[in-house]
Amino acid sequence: MAIILFVVIRHAVAVFVLCVVGGCASIDEANSNSVSTTPVSAAAATTTASTTTASTTTTSTTISSTTATTFSTTAAIASTTTTSTTTTTAAANSSSTSLAPTTTQVRSSNLVVADLAESATTVVLLRRLETLPVRDEQRSGYARDLFEQWVDADGDRCDTRREVLISEAVVAPTVGTNCSLSGGQWASIYDGRAEAGNGSGFDVDHLVPLAEAWDSGAYGWDRATRRRFANDLSYAHSLVAVSASSNRSKGAKDPAEWLPPDVSVHCWYAEAWIQVKTRWELAVDEAEAQALRQLISRCGDWQLGAIPQTAVVTAALPTTTAPTAAASGSETTANELCHPAYIPCLPNLEGDALNCGDIPRSQKPVQLKTIGVDPYKLDRDRNGEACTA
Repeated sequence: MAIILFVVIRHAVAVFVLCVVGGCASIDEANSNSVSTTPVSAAAATTTASTTTASTTTTSTTISSTTATTFSTTAAIASTTTTSTTTTTAAANSSSTSLAPTTTQVRSSNLVVADLAESATTVVLLRRLETLPVRDEQRSGYARDLFEQWVDADGDRCDTRREVLISEAVVAPTVGTNCSLSGGQWASIYDGRAEAGNGSGFDVDHLVPLAEAWDSGAYGWDRATRRRFANDLSYAHSLVAVSASSNRSKGAKDPAEWLPPDVSVHCWYAEAWIQVKTRWELAVDEAEAQALRQLISRCGDWQLGAIPQTAVVTAALPTTTAPTAAASGSETTANELCHPAYIPCLPNLEGDALNCGDIPRSQKPVQLKTIGVDPYKLDRDRNGEACTA
């Protein structure tokens, strides 16, 4: 009986130990699950192994193992805390690192803003373009000799052509007797070609060609205005020294038909073209205006030059013809260049080919000689005075 009792008691103790161990293992497993880190799982595994060994020995050993499990769990939690701290630090570092691209993005955004600010150049040029009247060209009646060229306006024996060559030389030429040039160097802004010597291989180009000017309104100018246009030294880009080949290639073409071979000067060319036309109150045709808009839209941060002063533009005045013996008794008549319906003189064109935008400011307002007789349809409110705005 004693032996049986001993076996029963021993069995009961073993069961009790197993229950206790099972509870501790459950607690440890719960801690392991809540922390969810590898160090905790390893500690739990070690603790379980220790506990199993303890279950085959004594109760005191088991209690000691349980204590060890507690220490192991605490260590695991500490390890978890450390890991959490490390993770937090890493996250902070990661967050700190992610600020660099953000800063770069901000800088990139600032560059975009700067570009947008500089592209106000485009807005300014477009506004200047939109002030020009738009109408079809009129070439009839044009002749090159209607524009007197290469005059010596200041009497220094250097005509307009040589004045331009001297002012645009890369290396200034020596100016000799009667304005002969030698030892100079030039670079063509249209195509980059160089010339050395006396400049004979270079042409002086009217940026807005004479024929183009005629088409755009010069047909209504008097001779003195055409002469001033052909020799305009008051705006730096009215006349430009360029290679003869580029000038011949250009001819009388506008920007819809021709642009300088050197793409890098297209914005300069568009600006200068608009400035010359604005200065001389000339019109543009629709294709020309569209080509200029496209050029301007690509200019970005182009640095605008100063706006030139408006030139003095005078319309052609009527002339009289003295009677001859063959025409004895005939009356003096107005030249057919002036339209008989208007004061001051306006070009005598067919139909309603002229509008207020084509008329120089100096000629406005326009008076109708007879109210209601208005072939150009200028007098919109029919009061006898037109183009007042």
